[in-house]
Amino acid sequence: MTYPLTTLEWRKDGSSSMAALMLLIALSIRLNKSLNGYDGPPGAPRPTTVPVTYDELQRMTGFARGSVSSGLQLLENLGAIRRVKEGRAIHYDLVGVGAPGMWCQLPQTNLLRADGSLSIKGMARKRVTLFALKVYVALAALRQQKTNTAAVSYTSLVRWTGVRRQEIGPAIATLIAWELVSVSNELDDRHLNSEDRSNRYRLTGLRSVHHSTETEQLSVAGQQEAQAQGDAP
Repeated sequence: MTYPLTTLEWRKDGSSSMAALMLLIALSIRLNKSLNGYDGPPGAPRPTTVPVTYDELQRMTGFARGSVSSGLQLLENLGAIRRVKEGRAIHYDLVGVGAPGMWCQLPQTNLLRADGSLSIKGMARKRVTLFALKVYVALAALRQQKTNTAAVSYTSLVRWTGVRRQEIGPAIATLIAWELVSVSNELDDRHLNSEDRSNRYRLTGLRSVHHSTETEQLSVAGQQEAQAQGDAP
């Protein structure tokens, strides 16, 4: 199994790698909002593309045009998005969003401000923030809907993200400080296994439901393993 998040590196791509993850979140939310009230033919697949301008992506993420461009290219290289030109407009296709187990849920209400920008827009452009976003995506992919938590060890997060073990703690602390993630103290049936010493994480704004207009899908982190574990919707 491959772990796409490991290919996003600060030393190689700088803040463009951070922009890529913010752009993926932005595109996911924009697609979800475009489908509100969608009433297509019965049984027909829902659209997976959304038109978004560079100006809109800049406003949502706070990144300059050059970083938006390089971030989108990184997402294309990962196979997470595909750009489709329709007339003068560029539509972004979220690859595989309609396939069960390929994408996971995001808390749209928690991530989107009233002005349409991302709540994480102001996160500092530095390496620990990239690590935090990579961990966030991994936790979203590993989240179990039944328990509404992601049970994962530091060792697994290292494998999923490529972040060094000593950097995982600061990354999680960043997510907690931004109120994106909390550590769950709730007991569940996984605690019956005395060898299961994984931490339990809860993504702020997500509930243990199977369908919600306040969530959108996200893909870029080892989806097949998450699907096998029953973690993806």
